[in-house]
Amino acid sequence: MKQSLITIFAIIVVFFSPKEEEILIEDRVFSFGFSEQLEEPDHNEVIVLAKLLQSESFVGEMADSIATVVLNRKYSNRFPNTIKSVIFQRKKRQPQFDGIDTENFRRKPSKVFLDVAYYWLQKEKNKNYTPTGVVWYYTTDATDLSFVRSMQKYEKYKIQNTKFCGI
Repeated sequence: MKQSLITIFAIIVVFFSPKEEEILIEDRVFSFGFSEQLEEPDHNEVIVLAKLLQSESFVGEMADSIATVVLNRKYSNRFPNTIKSVIFQRKKRQPQFDGIDTENFRRKPSKVFLDVAYYWLQKEKNKNYTPTGVVWYYTTDATDLSFVRSMQKYEKYKIQNTKFCGI
């Protein structure tokens, strides 16, 4: 009986929902069976993080790592303290994340990136996220050699040609 009520509710949400992103987010809630006690992440934060992930990464481990960089920055006293301000922060007019100035960022995020953003933001919202200290990443073949050398002591891990660094 409970399963059929959830299915009926999901159909109503999907049928009457005005935005496709909301449908995808609601679909995520039901498809993973989160309990009713968990708090939902902010819809706008999910969208903007999904857009960043879409413009900066491939799916899988890379998207997860970039999401954690954003969350770690939010919890660091060296960076702004909201998801949106972390993503849009600029230094000397340069974005901290190159992807925000691309066409990919302006597109509607795909379900894959919405799912990744939703997962990490829900963990954070429900206090199931522990910051790891990783707050930077760079691609070794697209970065100045002197910068690469200066960051070597901060390296935490590497995924393909992208290095993730912490404080």
